[in-house]
Amino acid sequence: MHDPLIRPPASNLTSRLTCRFVPRLSAKPLAAFLAVTLLPFGVASAVADQCIKENDGCNPALLCSFEADLAGKVAAYQAYLRNSQVTRKAKSKTREGVRYRGDLYEAALAEAKATHPDVNPKVQRQKAAEIFNDKLRESLKHRLPQFKNCGIPDVQADESILPTWTGMHTSEDCNVYGDTEDGSVLLDDLKKETTACPEFFDRDVGHENIHKSLCYERKRKPPTADPYDIDQAIEEEIAAYNYSVKRAAADVRTLALKCTIDPSRKTRRQRAADLSQKLAKYQAKGR
Repeated sequence: MHDPLIRPPASNLTSRLTCRFVPRLSAKPLAAFLAVTLLPFGVASAVADQCIKENDGCNPALLCSFEADLAGKVAAYQAYLRNSQVTRKAKSKTREGVRYRGDLYEAALAEAKATHPDVNPKVQRQKAAEIFNDKLRESLKHRLPQFKNCGIPDVQADESILPTWTGMHTSEDCNVYGDTEDGSVLLDDLKKETTACPEFFDRDVGHENIHKSLCYERKRKPPTADPYDIDQAIEEEIAAYNYSVKRAAADVRTLALKCTIDPSRKTRRQRAADLSQKLAKYQAKGR
């Protein structure tokens, strides 16, 4: 699958997408993994080539590009929350400010039962996880123009610095690969070939490191719950996207603050100040 939004998991593989624009265990184990510092495994950080530089001033196009990336990640994160059974059982059916809807979840289960009537319920729920991601991918595709429209007057996202990969995934043997239009590639090769900002690469690898850590944990101690069950799959994605959204929000906040002190454009300063305030809920205080 070569989509810039949501990669459906391959059957019986721990395979996930890290969103271009834009999270299977119980809450306790996931919280433990989220407490770990998540850095790319085996991939050197290109600090010298970072797009966000400490001494640079306001760069509206850069801010717009990072905001477009954040918008897609937030959309995916919230979609998983809206369809999570943990959200459904929460107080007021609300989690992280997102109320349960379950439309994609129910549709995926119904389709899995209709298209695979002869398999056992366990396999049907695994198929439902794949169908769910297909449906989520399609629903987000229609919002791509909205993500890229960052709302800064006379400014557009710079396509040349956005991710050139279509996703990343964690294989059954717990290795992380980059996905391109030509197929899967090693992360080191992807990093050498891409023109995207290193911040996007490092963040997406960090997202996959959550899946990688959980993959290793499952090999060390087989889980009691089926990790490919739709409920478990959604919870793992929520954990990974929680990380992605926080990282993306932190980058956008940094760029927005640079623009709040730029005296050259009053409108852009106000837009950046408003954005910075809205991002406060995504900071490292927790989910």
